[in-house]
Amino acid sequence: MKNKKHVTFSLTDEAHRRLREYAERVNQNASTLIGEWILEKTGTGLIVHDSSKELKLIGLRADTYFHLEQWAEEHHTTATQAVTDWIWKQKVHKSEIPGQQYLTL
Repeated sequence: MKNKKHVTFSLTDEAHRRLREYAERVNQNASTLIGEWILEKTGTGLIVHDSSKELKLIGLRADTYFHLEQWAEEHHTTATQAVTDWIWKQKVHKSEIPGQQYLTL
């Protein structure tokens, strides 16, 4: 999907639980479900996108996330960027990204 924006919004614990359960049941991620719902409600057609570039969510305890946000603020970045920077600094044994193709000569 072109011009994706990262948006943060609040849900009650119950709404979040139901969203996660429904997303798992239909084998989608929450961002895709919410985006499709908005497009449906606003009368806009669905946009085909590259699923390898979809936002993936990780679960953190609230106190851990709060600590991460504090660290990010002190270092003039965002929690998302802090985690992204840390992950890409880590060495991995198999560095293939899903969807990439390699040619062995």
